[in-house]
Amino acid sequence: AGLFDYWEAQFKSRGFKFVACDQMTIADFQLYCETRDIDYRGEPNLLDAYPLVNDWYKRVGQEKGIKEIHEGEGY
Repeated sequence: AGLFDYWEAQFKSRGFKFVACDQMTIADFQLYCETRDIDYRGEPNLLDAYPLVNDWYKRVGQEKGIKEIHEGEGY
């Protein structure tokens, strides 16, 4: 979970809505896809301890294109 601690601190100190800035970039897309493994591994509540990361995760998941790609995956 150390990575999420770091990530949470970065969101807090930088104040961005997304990983690199206030607009979604390819970095958000890649990290979102990797973070989806939490659901796949059966740990859907892991991000509850990281509210800024969790907010980012939900925000990216609602972006046009990403939402449609992942709908109905059934994790």
